[in-house]
Order: sequence, then structure tokens, then C-alpha cells
Amino acid sequence: MSVTGGKLVRRFEAAVTTMVPIVVAAIVLRIRFFTIVPLDELPIPVGFPKSGETLLVIVVMLGLPLLWWLLDGASHRATYGMRVRGLVFRTATGDVPAFGRCCARMAVGLILVPILPLWIPLAWIRGWHPIPADTLLGMEVATIGRGTE
Repeated sequence: MSVTGGKLVRRFEAAVTTMVPIVVAAIVLRIRFFTIVPLDELPIPVGFPKSGETLLVIVVMLGLPLLWWLLDGASHRATYGMRVRGLVFRTATGDVPAFGRCCARMAVGLILVPILPLWIPLAWIRGWHPIPADTLLGMEVATIGRGTE
């Protein structure tokens, strides 16, 4: 196993591979959700503003797939796309991170998506590794097994 870090291209491919099932699940949930419960018949809790319907739909459509992504990725110490590409999360010392630390790393990575355009120059300056979420939590992405070079 190499703890020198996954190459940026493989990490990008892993992110795209991970997002495909999440987007498909969100679309399927949206179609299924509106087939079962039309928007005008949504069970809105008492005191919840009528405009809250949109929020409820967003929570169902995106919340469930993202919850799967977070729990599945943290339990395997790698997202679905990372596992396909032979990448895993490791601590800076090369150890397997705890479940909670993995959850935190993935959540921070998701929160930092809006600054994605800044990651490329930052990664280039720092030798392509680590990205900000890795730096904040003292983690690395290591290459293992399938897909290693």
C-alpha cells in the first residue's frame, strides 16, 4: 500500500463515479415521491410554513442519497468511487481512520465543494496533495489494490 496519496485525476474520477448513483437515486426518489404523494398533498407538520414543502422535497431527494454516501463511505473508509478506483482514506501516519473521523472528513469535503475551483491551484502548489479537507482533518488518500500503479 502506498500512502503517498491518490493522484488528482483518480480522485476526480472517484468523485464522479460516487456521484452517479447519488444523482440517479435523487432522480428516482423525486419521480417516486411525486408519484406517491403529489406536492399539494404533502403531509406538512403543523406550524410548518407552506413554502416548507420545497424544503421537505429537497431533504427527501438529496438527504437520503447523501446519508447513504456518508454512512457507506465512512464504514468502508472509502466512498463507492474511491473503492472502484483503488483509493482509501488513511490518517497521516497511514493508519485506518475511525468511523467518526471518516464521517467528518467526508462532510468537510462536501462543505468545501464550493471552493473546488481553488483546490486545483492549491493542490498544484502543494505538490498535488493533500486537498483542503484532507489537511483540515490530517488525512490522506492512499492507493491500494486494484487501480494502483
